[in-house]
Amino acid sequence: MNDWFHKVVDASAVATSSQDLKNQLVRLTRESGFSSFSYLNLKSPPVLISNAASGWQKRYIEKAYPLIDPILETAKRKRQAFIWSASSVPKTAAPEHRRFYAEAAEFEIRAGISIPVRVGFGRLAMITLAAESDAATLNRQIDPILAANAATLIHARFHRVESAPIFTPVNSKFKPQEIMCLKWAAEGKTMREISKIEGMKYSTVRFHLAEAKSKLNVFSLRKAITLAMTLKLI
Repeated sequence: MNDWFHKVVDASAVATSSQDLKNQLVRLTRESGFSSFSYLNLKSPPVLISNAASGWQKRYIEKAYPLIDPILETAKRKRQAFIWSASSVPKTAAPEHRRFYAEAAEFEIRAGISIPVRVGFGRLAMITLAAESDAATLNRQIDPILAANAATLIHARFHRVESAPIFTPVNSKFKPQEIMCLKWAAEGKTMREISKIEGMKYSTVRFHLAEAKSKLNVFSLRKAITLAMTLKLI
């Protein structure tokens, strides 16, 4: 999981819009073996951004499930990342909690990892990765500091676009991978190093940097980095 947290930090840094960030989180979530992610902000009214089944999202909000969500209740108590599973719910659990897990299971949500985020004024946000079975959460090593950092960045990015867009006509034409590769290049990383860090093929990194140079209308990587910084792309 720690590798996932690192990738989320990078994705949050280069996302050009809320939809772009959501798309990247969907990709990273599936690559890590989970089926869906959710960002829940308990403001008034609650904000839910997720790729979970639309039927579940609609039910969760319309039935005011944040009031009875046992995972959310655990997040309020633990204040750090934790693993949960419907299979571990005791028979003595409150009826509404058992009903919650049973209904979530109808949408293939049976286990996951959740990370609470304190957002000020006593409010809470929560990032959740959900899966169809406990297998996705087995042997997962979670660094609580890395998890909190990643979750806080996700919240900051989604919260920011509620009031203003985080993209401009200039950077909206760039793919996230192109911005990511430019950022690493600006940090002095070689294409070979970037490929290892991002889990890409060397040829893929070279392609993304070539595309970035073309869109910036320059021929050298150094000039591309300088111009990208000037345009605040990186």
